[in-house]
Amino acid sequence: MEKIFAKPFIGNLSGHTDGISCMSKSPIVLTNYISGSFDGEIRFWDLASRKTVFCIDAHPKIVKGLTFSNNGHHFLSCGGDSKINMYSVQNCLNTKQEMEISPVNIFLSQTFLTHVAHSKEEGKFATTG
Repeated sequence: MEKIFAKPFIGNLSGHTDGISCMSKSPIVLTNYISGSFDGEIRFWDLASRKTVFCIDAHPKIVKGLTFSNNGHHFLSCGGDSKINMYSVQNCLNTKQEMEISPVNIFLSQTFLTHVAHSKEEGKFATTG
């Protein structure tokens, strides 16, 4: 038990009401981090302050996959509702009320999705199901 709580424990990111199902870090800004939970919520974190910048009720079910675009300006999520949501980081940061945050694009899938990934070289993404 002493090894579990041994130093260097930096801190935790608390705020989700359900378990975390996936997470992703920005390829450009080291402090930008997103996490998705089993209740469909996405939280955008500032790792330097360890605080939630904004949260989104992105999917009615589990968030299965999260990824940032190669330039860090957008992030994508896929969930148990067979949708892929694309969000603009800048739009989310500029929106004052969390209820007003909406995706800039929604892609529908005919199958259940399990993960989303983004190409590091090109502006393309891929999903698995």
